[in-house]
Amino acid sequence: MTSSSDDFLDSAENDQMGHGEKVGSITDDLSGFVNDQLDLARNGNKLGADGLTYPVAFVHVTFDSKTGNAVGGMLVTDNTGIPLEFLITSAVRPTRAQQILYGKRLKSYISINLCGKQLLNDIKTKPKVIFVHEDLMLGIHAHTSIPVLMLQSTEQLGTVTTHPMVIPPKNKPEYADVIDLTSLDADMVDAFDRIEKCREVLASRNDDYKI
Repeated sequence: MTSSSDDFLDSAENDQMGHGEKVGSITDDLSGFVNDQLDLARNGNKLGADGLTYPVAFVHVTFDSKTGNAVGGMLVTDNTGIPLEFLITSAVRPTRAQQILYGKRLKSYISINLCGKQLLNDIKTKPKVIFVHEDLMLGIHAHTSIPVLMLQSTEQLGTVTTHPMVIPPKNKPEYADVIDLTSLDADMVDAFDRIEKCREVLASRNDDYKI
């Protein structure tokens, strides 16, 4: 008895390699705090140029290169870093056969097509911009109309400024101009660390979040 390649690969999404689980918003009671700012028409101005707060999302995927296991997390904050919502997927655990079949594409497939898409689908607080921690994750722009940018600290770039730097997808260079970087807190890059540390806490209590 044989299984078709389509059935086998589809099982990755239906079984071991799918289904994100939402932990939920950690600050639902603050959602009304920025409602006026969230719906404000910006008339073509860069985000933050008017001095008002706005929501941004950070997407981080923890990936084990040896096993292919991964957990994705999304933290939505305002542009000063105050949390608005947090989501996390359950662990994606590909079989050895799936690791072989996906090959070098395994990390991008799991990170973008499984973890990234699931987080985007489940989010309640729609951000104005999505920040990612590595170049590979810029690929989630294909699954959303929200601008996606890679966020880097000034230390990573070896420059001395009071705000982080952004890198847009290669085919979306215009995304770099959607935001006034001076409106971002200088330490916004720590959001990725916050996601990972939260995952570690959850993993200590629930194996669903262990990689």
